[in-house]
Amino acid sequence: MPSTFADQLDAADQVLEGAGHLALCLGSGISRRKLPLLAELIAAAFCHLPATAAARAVFEGFSQQHVFHLRLQEKGMAVSNPCTLDEFCGLDEQVQTELCQTLVQTYGDVFRELQVVYGSKQGMLGAVDFGRFKNADPDVSHFFIAFLLIEGRISRVLTTNWDMLIEKALAISTSKPAEQTLSVALDQPSWLDRLNGPQVILAKVHGCATQFPLSCEHIVITTGDLQAAAAGGWRQDAVRDFLSGRVLFCGYSGSDYTLMVPAKVIEELRQSHALPAAQYFVAEDKDLSAGARQLNGDQPNRHLRMYANDMFSSLYFAFLRKRFKQAIETAEQQTQPERAFPKWNDTAWNDALGRLRTLMDVELPTMLDSIIGVPGSRGYDDFVAGIPVRLSELREMFLEGRVQHPKLYQPFRFDPIKDVVLLTVLAALVELGAASGFSLSMNGDVAGVTITESTGVVRTICLVYGTYAPAVVPMVNAYLSDVEATIGTLPTFEVLIVPCSQYKIGSFPDFAPDPVLSKPLPGVPAAKRTFVDPDVLFDSVDFGDLMSKLRAELGV
Repeated sequence: MPSTFADQLDAADQVLEGAGHLALCLGSGISRRKLPLLAELIAAAFCHLPATAAARAVFEGFSQQHVFHLRLQEKGMAVSNPCTLDEFCGLDEQVQTELCQTLVQTYGDVFRELQVVYGSKQGMLGAVDFGRFKNADPDVSHFFIAFLLIEGRISRVLTTNWDMLIEKALAISTSKPAEQTLSVALDQPSWLDRLNGPQVILAKVHGCATQFPLSCEHIVITTGDLQAAAAGGWRQDAVRDFLSGRVLFCGYSGSDYTLMVPAKVIEELRQSHALPAAQYFVAEDKDLSAGARQLNGDQPNRHLRMYANDMFSSLYFAFLRKRFKQAIETAEQQTQPERAFPKWNDTAWNDALGRLRTLMDVELPTMLDSIIGVPGSRGYDDFVAGIPVRLSELREMFLEGRVQHPKLYQPFRFDPIKDVVLLTVLAALVELGAASGFSLSMNGDVAGVTITESTGVVRTICLVYGTYAPAVVPMVNAYLSDVEATIGTLPTFEVLIVPCSQYKIGSFPDFAPDPVLSKPLPGVPAAKRTFVDPDVLFDSVDFGDLMSKLRAELGV
């Protein structure tokens, strides 16, 4: 049953426990919205069989064994006994896929026999349009996996998938080429060379779409391929190396047989007591298969009832929450002179930190339910995949006063002192919104928080934690001028910059009272830029006083 993000983040916390890295073991289910699953591949292989007596005989053998004619009769469709290849090819694609679902458990046997009929593995793969595994676009889950790889929270990925979706998500999302972030092992030479590149490693134990059509012998699809792959060699080394600690399995709901390579090797290693520290979690929104229960020790707390998009978005936001909570824990140890808000006494400080915990534990998951959707009706689209990019831009603006690589993800640089300031101002904005009737959102064009007032006025707030007061105005204005040059005009009525640090701004001409700066463009009014006086905010005596001063400075 689908869960709220509050429950999903708590479940993800279990996986992220401890300081060690998390490894992933991924199956085809994580790509089910972008690429065909095994039942669809089998149906396609049947439909493109050569028009020979041998091909028809092979199909009719499977048809008879899996009683296609009876299952079609249940649907009110009359066919021969057994159902012939011509009759099968005349069915709707969805019906074909449903019939082939029973063959998934032994898909290796199916493709072994079909390979003989096709004459070669290359011919069979070409018939099912294997090139789409190289050309498909990433789904939301691949982007969230990419963000976790960039952050270093995941350093090992073992997959039985042939596609290029993780590599593509990395290439699309970051300013660095994917090969500078990720080493890919897909055969013996690349496995031996893995440590000469980036330390984040993706091992493709069933081969890769890039090996089609010239190196099809490395693509694992038939029973013979599976048996050879599970027997030893670099794949066994990868399983031992990657799956010896905390591991999350995701995308394997379709077939225990799909897990043959890692599962067989894991069982052999367990019998030899080679995986004493392994902790396996399985993400699947339905009841687990026998093989999956064997993997996680049939422990209910290691069955995460989520499918891929829910799982990896929850992992990402749980990771951020965990790091920000560490900043809150650090702040709890600070004495009054060390605090970012030096006039707040112990009671005011601890009350505010309690408010930040509420922001993390209650309001963050509520916000995710609001933006992404309630359980059972979530719209995982490009906007959702871009949320971490918007957050990283907001973070860049906060720390640097600029965004060096717009619309690309940059890793968070966590800083306990600055993190608490950012969270405190965000918490105050959330409460102000609830009290004043404005809503908060994020704009894809400007690195900040957008507030929409009840009157319909839309304004963007950029938060900046600068070190030197004279640098704040020119840096922020240079960034906003670049935005204007790109999109034609700033998209909001007013851009408010809240410098989250004490600059003693009265000492600097750039921070004169009401410093409204504008840059008119031909025929289009530009948004005003207003700098809020940070000294007023940091002169507050508690969280309530901060809200009052922020309300006055923002004019809401």
